[in-house]
Amino acid sequence: MPTERLTFPGHSGHDLAARLDMPDGPHLATALFAHCFTCSKDIPAARRIARRLAN
Repeated sequence: MPTERLTFPGHSGHDLAARLDMPDGPHLATALFAHCFTCSKDIPAARRIARRLAN
């Protein structure tokens, strides 16, 4: 599963980071997973959910 790391400016001008997990096969649908404010994109639960959605 290919993963692309992205950064973009947030509302206050600070850089925000994201990860785009793409399926190995054809792209059938899109889902956006947003973690809580006290977590990061790298918590194990968020990574497992994103990976399973992409699969």
